[in-house]
Amino acid sequence: METSPKSRSVLLPWLLLAIILFGGGVYVFRSRIADFLKPPVAITQPPAPVAAPAPTATGVTITSSSVLRKISQVNRLESLEMKISTVVTAKKDGSGWLLWQNAQKAMIIGEGTVTAGINLGDLKQSDIVVSPDGKSVKITLPPAEILATNLQRTQTYDTQSGLFGTINIDEKLLDQARADARLKLQTTACESDILQKATESSQHQMENLITMLGLDADITATPPAPCPVTAVE
Repeated sequence: METSPKSRSVLLPWLLLAIILFGGGVYVFRSRIADFLKPPVAITQPPAPVAAPAPTATGVTITSSSVLRKISQVNRLESLEMKISTVVTAKKDGSGWLLWQNAQKAMIIGEGTVTAGINLGDLKQSDIVVSPDGKSVKITLPPAEILATNLQRTQTYDTQSGLFGTINIDEKLLDQARADARLKLQTTACESDILQKATESSQHQMENLITMLGLDADITATPPAPCPVTAVE
């Protein structure tokens, strides 16, 4: 049965629409199939920052030489200071041919300090013994000694210089009086056991120093020598 030209003109638009819809459906179907067949995309997170390794404590080897280096930084252990005042008299004999009228005498009051302690420069490596586990140290200190005698102030108390004091006092006589005062300060300190007390104080101070290094301390000291017969400046 043949269709009339009028019928064809009516059917043709519908046929074209069907072809377009069918073609579009096939394209969508093929696109979805293609997407399905694609390998899955791996979504990766950026790598977390790697933390730097924590510093590890390095073991410190304690030796007698390392302890000696630490102690040597102190140089001197001034463990005791005494403040002393004293009175001295200096005399100068006169000449017989002047009937001793040029004789002089000066009395002065002197005040000062005497410092005692240990010269750590005398400490030797053999005086330091470190335990095998490195946790304790035994030290034998050098003997305590007078480190300084300082005459800080003098006052002339009395002078005699010839008949009616008409002769000027000799400056050398005053210098001798000051030297005698310095020596007497030191002698007085020695009579007050300054070296023994300085020894005990030095042991205590050294024990504190070694403890600050994180070590157990066993401190002994060489007995002090007798006081010097001349003043230490």
